[in-house]
Amino acid sequence: MEIKHLLYDERLTVAGAKIRLQMMKKQALTDKKAKKMTKNINSNQESELTVVKTGNDKSIESLGDFKELLFDIRKELQALRSRLEGQSSIVGVL
Repeated sequence: MEIKHLLYDERLTVAGAKIRLQMMKKQALTDKKAKKMTKNINSNQESELTVVKTGNDKSIESLGDFKELLFDIRKELQALRSRLEGQSSIVGVL
């Protein structure tokens, strides 16, 4: 049915239809591999969340804990940045 569609509806030549079918087959294989890889990545990420350790040897049990940890790190970095910006203005005066 696909060949019929390519030949009559899209008005491709036989050679053009063959090329299009090969491209479609490659795309389907690529999509299938990408879907499988995405599934593997998602399952790996979920299992890795319980393995992650912080500097205090506190394990992260859930995504919420992970987000909380990132928020704390962000606050610490912002405080450090503020201190460094304050020091650079003092150095500029000297």
